[in-house]
Amino acid sequence: MTELNHLTIAGALDGLAKKEFTSFEITMACLAQMEKHRDLNAFVTETKERAPRWIDVVKRMARLSDISFADSAPDGAVQLLVRGEVAALPLKGVIDVAAERTRLDKEIGKADADIKRAESKLANEKFVANAAEEVVEEEREKREAALARKAKLLEALERLKQAT
Repeated sequence: MTELNHLTIAGALDGLAKKEFTSFEITMACLAQMEKHRDLNAFVTETKERAPRWIDVVKRMARLSDISFADSAPDGAVQLLVRGEVAALPLKGVIDVAAERTRLDKEIGKADADIKRAESKLANEKFVANAAEEVVEEEREKREAALARKAKLLEALERLKQAT
């Protein structure tokens, strides 16, 4: 099994659904990893409106010395996409850049598969004609969400390439 602190959100949700581990175990694995890198700070982008109410909680749980806001992630930062928001940790010199690039490529592949699946359904005239409008609209939303996710992942990959 993948180390719990290396799971994607989809992987974590899948493992939780299969009862392979608990959310507490994931949290503890992430906190243990953060403990190893206490000297790091966190940078949060695109969440300026919502983040202030969570700063103290996040700092305490992740054992961060500081959380900063920026228009873009710093060079060499790993970026996490959570509900459409980007959080970044400056890990230049701390992480395996090749492994992060591989992870991003894999996530881009998953987004591409989601886009293809949704577009295939939407291109099927029988599906569009026979499915309830809510179902068709849900497929459109899935496609848009996957396109947005892919765009963010491509941005993260480009920033990673620039950092090296």
